[in-house]
Amino acid sequence: MHGEPLVVVVTPSVLRDSSRLISLVNTVEGLMDKYSLVLVAGPAYNVEEELWRFTISPHRYSWERIVKTVMSRYASMARGAVTSERELEILRGEYSRLSDDMARIAWTMAVAGESWEQAAALLLSYGSKLSAALTAAALRSRGIEAVWLSGREAGIIAVGKPLNADPDYAASSASVKAKISILLEHGVVPVVAGGVAGSSTGRIMMLGWAGEVLTGLVLGNLLGAREVRVLREPPGIYPVEPPQPGAEPLRAIGVGQAVLLARLGLLRLTPKAGRNMVMEVKLVYMGFTGQATHVTPVGGGGAVGIVPAIIGRPAPSGEEYCEIARVEVLGGKTVVVQELGSRPFCSSKTRVVEAARATLLLLAGVKASPEQLGLKATAALPASDDSYLVVVEEQNIEDIALGIHARLREGNTPLYTEPQPQAPARAWNT
Repeated sequence: MHGEPLVVVVTPSVLRDSSRLISLVNTVEGLMDKYSLVLVAGPAYNVEEELWRFTISPHRYSWERIVKTVMSRYASMARGAVTSERELEILRGEYSRLSDDMARIAWTMAVAGESWEQAAALLLSYGSKLSAALTAAALRSRGIEAVWLSGREAGIIAVGKPLNADPDYAASSASVKAKISILLEHGVVPVVAGGVAGSSTGRIMMLGWAGEVLTGLVLGNLLGAREVRVLREPPGIYPVEPPQPGAEPLRAIGVGQAVLLARLGLLRLTPKAGRNMVMEVKLVYMGFTGQATHVTPVGGGGAVGIVPAIIGRPAPSGEEYCEIARVEVLGGKTVVVQELGSRPFCSSKTRVVEAARATLLLLAGVKASPEQLGLKATAALPASDDSYLVVVEEQNIEDIALGIHARLREGNTPLYTEPQPQAPARAWNT
């Protein structure tokens, strides 16, 4: 290896257009002299949502349109970021193969008129595979040796349900080290399809929504990296999500608070990633400007998440809650957060009767009361030891965020707990 290993996770906010992909290549060039780099690529911007919508109701959408929409997004980025004609031609060949495979799966689901987990996992895996192939081609076009791998090809083995599997560290340890280390020793940058793993029998397994961060944590721990960097634009994690223009990211946030934001769909982090934070690798959210937020196993600055919601009474017993929505029981009623409307797999839907629209706020590690934030709460529910959910009447989310940012700038209200010292990392062995 040319330096200590560093895992960099590329989120959809970076894979949004060719200019950001070029910035990623520039960043990789700047890191290669110091680190042995491993990149993990998530789906391109909005691709995961498009594929989820189709897998939930394949009979309602045109499989041809879905494939065409996804492929046109990647082709547009490729034309602007892959500067070598040779690499662009190679990428076109790879994309032709991947597109044909994706079309066959989508067509099968459309003909059947329904989705099943293994087929959905296969279809969803193509978002990250296409990103990994594109990123590797962009790197090679600038003279950086790179090769893309699916999660299974990288040695990651998972167990559980095909759409929400858990990484098997013991089974993955030897294979990840063998397959990735040989590339690093030869100065090659592996670009791994994020969120994609394989079962012990070779089936495609997905690590859940926003699984690329979990893939980065798995590789970081198994390769002995000190840090996993998650590239996000805007960079870092903010006091109020979604951030307003000019907002400064937090210096640190506790993993519990980060997971709660992720459960509301405001941060790309699968909640199960929190279980990896007891290991030695550090998780840092950052962007191209150098601003960063460290996710710590304990303590951390507070955060506010704001999402639209529906308040209602749950449907009669016998109907399961649909996993495509974040559901909280609140004072005998049900809060259904619409932000997660097309993400996790759903086999049955829950009706909510007597529904009323509202706005839901997550106050994570926040000292201030709703009144100090200028909010008139209609209900509240503890979400963890230092976090709670607050329901207010339906309001414009941007207006609420601007009001909270104004109080932050005034500095008169002690909104957030101070970041706590990070606990010593626990040793971990396979």
